[in-house]
Amino acid sequence: MSQAPPQPAPAQKLNLRRLESLQRLLQYGAALVLLVFFALIVLAWFQLRGLNAQIAERKGVRDALEKEVGENEKEIERQRQELGAVKRLNNVLTDVSRAYTEQNPAEAQKVRDAVEQSIGQSVEQGAGQKASAAQVPPRIYIQITRADQRARAGEVARRL
Repeated sequence: MSQAPPQPAPAQKLNLRRLESLQRLLQYGAALVLLVFFALIVLAWFQLRGLNAQIAERKGVRDALEKEVGENEKEIERQRQELGAVKRLNNVLTDVSRAYTEQNPAEAQKVRDAVEQSIGQSVEQGAGQKASAAQVPPRIYIQITRADQRARAGEVARRL
């Protein structure tokens, strides 16, 4: 019993036209995908350029604001020093006035007048300077140690 050799399957005809049209469609699809990617890359480049311009502009604004803040801090520190000096002067003048009043009540009025004149001159000098909107308004503190000094302190404060 011998077996017959297997016969080859009949060959199917390939439709070359259909394969060529399928290949052409795939090529068009690949070209379209490439074109879309290229368009997206160009769009992203323009957006990146716009973002970089905005970043540069805002850095400039930030730098200007930082510079202004630094200048304002320096001005505040200068005014704090001036205020400290005025407070120290006020304390010294108060102590001198109190001591002088206790020792020589008749001459106390002259001392008060001299102090008021000195304060008035300081106020006039300060008024002569150009006031800036960003400046902190000047303050003068009047220290009293007894209740009977309150009326006189109120009078001095009104004059100031």
